[in-house]
Amino acid sequence: MGRYAEAEPLYRQALDIKRAALGNDHPDVAVTLNNLASLCAATSREGEALELMKQAQSITDHMIRNVFHFAAEGQRMGYVTVIRGEMDSFLSLISQYLSNSPAAVADGLDMVLKRKAIAAEALAAQRDAILGGRYPDLAPSLHRLRTLSAQIAQKIMSGPGPEVSMPIGSSSRSGKPKRRT
Repeated sequence: MGRYAEAEPLYRQALDIKRAALGNDHPDVAVTLNNLASLCAATSREGEALELMKQAQSITDHMIRNVFHFAAEGQRMGYVTVIRGEMDSFLSLISQYLSNSPAAVADGLDMVLKRKAIAAEALAAQRDAILGGRYPDLAPSLHRLRTLSAQIAQKIMSGPGPEVSMPIGSSSRSGKPKRRT
């Protein structure tokens, strides 16, 4: 309706209430953060919108880990579909308003890679369930593959570690120079 000045304090109050009642990592808090971010984007406060969406993304990343550890395959795929809208909004904000910001573009690419890893893990688990039923002798190998895939996805979700920021040829953790071959 375009009544942003009236809506903003209500969103902020709702956010405070949800955080107090549900905790900072609840999915309803993420929904409210994304709604507030949309309001900020509509009122030409794109930087603030991006920060709010990043907070929501952090909550969603935490929830994704829980969903993928404890949910059935159908629930996993359903959750991926639900969070797709969040990703679309995040990328639209960057594309439309922040495409000249290398940090914002990096945030967008990071989100895309994380979401792709999640979708790939869900599809792999679904495939393994189907193959495991048809070929019981493959069950141990499929279990090992699923475990390795989950470890890879966890590493991707965790982001780069300290070893990524080390320039090529610099000292290793042991203090010895790396040797090029």
